[in-house]
Amino acid sequence: MIGHSIELVVVNVLFWCVGLGLLGALGIARSVGELRRLAPLGYAVGLATCGIAAADLAVVHVAVGRLTLPVLALGALVLGWRRIATQPTTSRPASEPRRTSRTIRTLLVALPFVGIAVMFGFLLRLLAVKPLVEFDGWVIWATRARALYEFGYPASPVFTDPTYPALQHPLLLPSLEAIDFRFMGAFDGTVVHLQLFGFALALVGAAWTLHRPCGARGHVVGDRRCSDIPLSAALELRRRPAGLFRGARRVRVGRLGSVG
Repeated sequence: MIGHSIELVVVNVLFWCVGLGLLGALGIARSVGELRRLAPLGYAVGLATCGIAAADLAVVHVAVGRLTLPVLALGALVLGWRRIATQPTTSRPASEPRRTSRTIRTLLVALPFVGIAVMFGFLLRLLAVKPLVEFDGWVIWATRARALYEFGYPASPVFTDPTYPALQHPLLLPSLEAIDFRFMGAFDGTVVHLQLFGFALALVGAAWTLHRPCGARGHVVGDRRCSDIPLSAALELRRRPAGLFRGARRVRVGRLGSVG
């Protein structure tokens, strides 16, 4: 149990490294300071990237495991560091003197990590005595993750037979859990639930990074402030359903006209 949990932590640290490297490689973080401020967002980016990559590679019978994931993390970090190193240095505007001491700032930074470690310990104690009994947990997600772990690709009949429920579900979560199993070296249907805790941390960390106040000028990501990114995404999502609805209504009217 303890060994598997440590290996799970190692996997998620590698996910985080992939995300941090991509933030630098894509030009979202243009300096080490920006990368440090965007570190919580990097974990969400890494989870999404590794899950999508593992799901797509599984379709072509390529399994992401103990060799592929460290290589991917190292490559992302190298690309990110090279992109940040080639960015032109800009003079920083004069800022107000900090009113908090370095010790207080260090404690404030360390406090969330202490809370995460305490919560991780409580969850680990719970999973040590709690079996995998939820229907969707062992019938859908654990079964699909174990099939990817055992075969390395979406094997039949788990992903093709209608006897198995939820064939339409995406491979993101099972692919990430299959990576966890490959690092553990065995199928552990209880400890792998800690990966869901990682998803919660990624969502909270990304939302906090994008919405937090970052001073009078705001923290710039690319060419926009952090606060502008969720706003523009919400406006885009608000426009698109209307267009989809109008398109569906035109199709429906056209079908009714052809029937009449």
